[in-house]
Amino acid sequence: MPKARISMSKIREIIRLNEDAGLSIRQISRALAVSRPVVTEYLKQAKNAELKWAEVQTISDDELLERLRDSETRRHDPKYET
Repeated sequence: MPKARISMSKIREIIRLNEDAGLSIRQISRALAVSRPVVTEYLKQAKNAELKWAEVQTISDDELLERLRDSETRRHDPKYET
């Protein structure tokens, strides 16, 4: 069974709480009622996509999702491995 994706507002909030508020993964997990591995995964995707909170605020949900997905593809594609 595929895992359910969390809402885009929660993904944005994960990035905001990490960058703006400086909360730890555990604190973000508790604040948003999502698991620590989920928080870690989305922060990793945002880092791979070089997304910063200022940019996340201005882009659409579709563009954010596309950028996060592209970062996942890039991470697993052998041509991007060093």
